Amino acid sequence: MNEIVAELRSLQKDMRDFCCPNGKYSWQDIPAEKIEIFRWINELGFWIRQLETFSNEEN
Repeated sequence: MNEIVAELRSLQKDMRDFCCPNGKYSWQDIPAEKIEIFRWINELGFWIRQLETFSNEEN
């Protein structure tokens, strides 16, 4: 399970870097055409945290 979480975190970072090449992750700094992708990044973060919680409860 930890491997899956690590892969998802890596994907999330890659998506952030794609949306925010300048390294700033605030809504104001994201180009308008990439806002929807950034919303998906945040949604992915939510599900990663859920997966981590579920994984920790099983251990």
